Parts: sequence; C-alpha cells; structure tokens
Amino acid sequence: VTAGRMSKEIVFNIWRKGMVAEQKAGSLVRMAEGQGVTCKITKRLNEMFPVRRLAEMIRDILSERSED
Repeated sequence: VTAGRMSKEIVFNIWRKGMVAEQKAGSLVRMAEGQGVTCKITKRLNEMFPVRRLAEMIRDILSERSED
C-alpha cells in the first residue's frame, strides 16, 4: 500500500511487490545509501484512490484470493 497526501484528502493505491520492483507502480527514487538503503516511490495522482475506498479494495483483493 502506498499512501500520499493532497491538500484536502489522503490518497493511496495497492501494488504487488513485483510491480514495484519492475517500476510499473511508479519510479523508485533512492533517498539514502549505506547500510540501510531508503527508497521513495513516486506516483501519479490520477492512479491513486481516496483513502475512504481502502477497506473496499482490501475486501475485493481478499475475495479474489479466496476464489483461486
């Protein structure tokens, strides 16, 4: 789950680890180097959802997994 903040609301999206690693979820920007490398993911606002939809999307994902 990636979250961000706009001026009036909190937004988020959910990506699988592979999508993040392949930079299909946004661009990874290295923030620090050394023993603990820190990265930030940049993403487009038009790909994000209002946080009020978080529970709904989690339910949808869990229901898809239970069908497999």
